[in-house]
Amino acid sequence: MTTPRFIVCESTSRWTVAMRWGLADCKIWVHQAPSLESCLTMLEDAAGSVVAIEVDMFGVEATLRTIRDIRETFPSSYIIALANSSSDHEALLRETGAAHVVATRRDVRSAVRLVRRCLVNAKTQPASYREDIWTRMPWGDRTSPESTVD
Repeated sequence: MTTPRFIVCESTSRWTVAMRWGLADCKIWVHQAPSLESCLTMLEDAAGSVVAIEVDMFGVEATLRTIRDIRETFPSSYIIALANSSSDHEALLRETGAAHVVATRRDVRSAVRLVRRCLVNAKTQPASYREDIWTRMPWGDRTSPESTVD
């Protein structure tokens, strides 16, 4: 089973620290991804995660492509775009697939509310198709599919 995560893809730790501060009172861990490759690896391990992407890390055009690619590959994920100033590109970021756009680190409260809504009651994703079917059975919560295999 994989539990959805909150992943912050940024080159510095500024946004990660701000998000951790905002989520300090709940049990949501903030995972920092210093590169797009590490972010995608974390997403493969935990579909349905919330991903925050720093726009300045890639530039606007590359961020738009990244958001589009993540939405196509991981449709159950949520994306937050992190800008360092009031972005003229907010509408484009939202249209491409960002669920939320944060302009400054002082405005992380709205992003924190979204993360809480998405992850506090998030269901754990089954690790396999077989496990998914098994959990839907009336007895699925009492045994595992591997314990019944001969």
